[in-house]
Amino acid sequence: MIRVSAVTGVQDVLNLRESWDGLLETSGGTVFQSWEWQRVWWEHYGRGKRPFILLVYEDEKLMGIAPFFVSLSHLGLPLKVISFLGSGPSDYGDLLLHPSRRFEALEAIMGYLQTCEDWDAIDLQEIPSNSANFRILRESYCGGDLEIQEFTQDVSFALSLPGSWDGFLQSLDRKFRWNILYYARRLRRDHETQVHRARSVEEVDRGMSDLFLLHRRRQREKGLPTPILSRRYRGFHREVAHQFFRRGWLALYSLCVDGEVVSALYGFEHGDRFYYYLGGFDPFWGRLSVATILIADVIKEAIEKGFKTFDFLRGEESYKVRWGAVPRQNIRLIITRERSKSSLLRAILERENVVVREIKQKLRKP
Repeated sequence: MIRVSAVTGVQDVLNLRESWDGLLETSGGTVFQSWEWQRVWWEHYGRGKRPFILLVYEDEKLMGIAPFFVSLSHLGLPLKVISFLGSGPSDYGDLLLHPSRRFEALEAIMGYLQTCEDWDAIDLQEIPSNSANFRILRESYCGGDLEIQEFTQDVSFALSLPGSWDGFLQSLDRKFRWNILYYARRLRRDHETQVHRARSVEEVDRGMSDLFLLHRRRQREKGLPTPILSRRYRGFHREVAHQFFRRGWLALYSLCVDGEVVSALYGFEHGDRFYYYLGGFDPFWGRLSVATILIADVIKEAIEKGFKTFDFLRGEESYKVRWGAVPRQNIRLIITRERSKSSLLRAILERENVVVREIKQKLRKP
């Protein structure tokens, strides 16, 4: 028998770690649905919100987790919105559902939400368009007084990795391949060069500081704002880096030239996927393509380790296409009821999605 229970206490969430980890691996969830990522997000972004995690059981076996929270206001209005834990920093949002009971678990979650009165809208962001859960929801769910609308939110890029570095190089555009090899040879010929991966707690701290500094320099050189490097953002990722380091998921690299860190790459390793989250480089060394050289070294190592995918995550930067990455849409689902307050909130969220996309498009223009 399928049943749903709601977890609304912070301590109850902390106690879920072991079962959460098990379902993450079984369901094929991403690193952004991991217990560590969600817990650290709550500590840094949970103010003014309350947990609302739905657990789906078949008898006593956990078959699904809907990692939600409820915000008690939106844009200063007293409107209650259900969203994914991790919204904002997370490049992908989704449910964790056991493959053998995916349909039944999703049906139970939607039925529970339909009978729950304590929300005005459900705003589920950054769902990968190839998500099996999203496909079931789109194709199979209907009925009741709920209205489901979907919008394109962001575009993510992922690269399928072959079995060898030489095979990967041959798949690249000839000119781009020549540039990678030429600048790598030139840099290593004329300078003392080392690619280093953080392998201690102290190196993680130092590596994150270098990353933020280099990213800020690059953004300023391009004339772009750096709101993502707020104190809260930096604090969140420093703690994520340490949590993931303990799990063996952190991939924090630096490229040193003549003893100076000139490029940094912050990513994650989970399952058969490498996630490239953030990078930065010193504009002074840009003429030697130091960021490209570092990415190439990291991709080579990912291939040697047997990873199947190098995920460049959100953002339509042109360099991702040069590496052969393929675009995929992220979807935003807005679920509302047939009532005036819910309709008002739906209109606000729809407009918000449009405005954010327009801002991102303007920032991408040279």
